[in-house]
Amino acid sequence: MGTTPPVGQVRLTDPQGVLVVLTAERWAHILTRRKEMVPHRQDLEHTVTAPDAIYQKGTARIYFKRVVSPKHGRMHLRATVVKHQDHFVVTAWLMPEVRPKGAVQIWPTPCP
Repeated sequence: MGTTPPVGQVRLTDPQGVLVVLTAERWAHILTRRKEMVPHRQDLEHTVTAPDAIYQKGTARIYFKRVVSPKHGRMHLRATVVKHQDHFVVTAWLMPEVRPKGAVQIWPTPCP
């Protein structure tokens, strides 16, 4: 049997089988800096579990998913995940296009 995550913590599995943790502390951090993210908690979880693309930049994994923002319309939700003991979401925000500077797409595998 698996262990129950601490209260306020969600464990998500990405399409490559990577376990990603989203803590209540990180979600609160995101909301203090990015008020537009308030209605996007579930979108953030879906960005990790069912992304449109995943990029690698150094040790960080960057997830993108197309979402609809009540305020901004069609946007891309970007979630940055780092590995400490586990992989965990450190930040997320909305952006008009996918722009992962200096990153390499690792999922889905881009066509040559």
